[in-house]
Amino acid sequence: MSRLQYTLWRLIGIVPVMVLITTFAFFLMRAAPGGPFDKEKALPPEIEKNIRAKYHLDDPLIVQYGRYLFSVMRGDLGPSFKYPNRTVNEIIVESFPVSLKLGLLAMCFALFFGLSAGVISALKQNRWQDYTFMGFALFGVSVPNIVLGPLLVLIFGLWLGWLPVAGWESPVDAVLPTITLGAIYVAYISRISRAGILEVLGQDYVTVARAKGLPQRIVVFRHILRGGLLPVVSFLGPAFASILTGSIVVEKIFHIPGLGQHFVQAALNRDYTLAMGTVIFYALILILLNLVVDLLYTFLDPRVRYE
Repeated sequence: MSRLQYTLWRLIGIVPVMVLITTFAFFLMRAAPGGPFDKEKALPPEIEKNIRAKYHLDDPLIVQYGRYLFSVMRGDLGPSFKYPNRTVNEIIVESFPVSLKLGLLAMCFALFFGLSAGVISALKQNRWQDYTFMGFALFGVSVPNIVLGPLLVLIFGLWLGWLPVAGWESPVDAVLPTITLGAIYVAYISRISRAGILEVLGQDYVTVARAKGLPQRIVVFRHILRGGLLPVVSFLGPAFASILTGSIVVEKIFHIPGLGQHFVQAALNRDYTLAMGTVIFYALILILLNLVVDLLYTFLDPRVRYE
């Protein structure tokens, strides 16, 4: 199968997957207790009836599902129940660039430090460099961002006063959120890259390259890294999607006006369309990123074939 055929088949396969995700999101959201117009002070019955009629919430559930599914297939995620005169599409377009920027910064941070630690640990196996970096990696895996974020705020924001603890107005504001979001992925990437490089170091072509007298940097960059980083590439797709979805917690901690903030508020407010639209949007990103990673495999390893 050619790369084009494989890509087309994968793109076609996205349609039924997104239908299933939309279906689950719709019925699970409707099964949650409460509704978008439930308040401490109840609305007059006539007003509530008019509001429900405006958003077609008085129709049978299966009719609502069919209408929503058809709307999603046209790319329309519907109006927001809690933001008057605004659609879910507008909210996503406005807030997702902030989440994307934070995610890209965190991924670059994770790749730079994770790959550096992994390569050094593999080339210095069982030495102090290896033990030091893998010790930090174990610490990074063990501490979730919901703990690391407040800890960094306490140390660098409140005690030392070096960095701001909230907002998204200057480059300095991104330092603590980037470290908080990317730290655990530094740990994962360092461990994965170390394991992949150690496996490649024992291959015959690496031994032959060294026997030819090639400089160490040529052996490392031309032969070892290309094969040793394949596990990292397969990890990057779901990792970047996890960074984008994981930014929900970080955005809440540092008061960043990204899509994660809207998702949390949509869940609390029972804003059906915004919560479902965010889930569908993130799911589509995850699927597309996994496709991109699979396509990159053949560029890094010519032995990979599409079936």
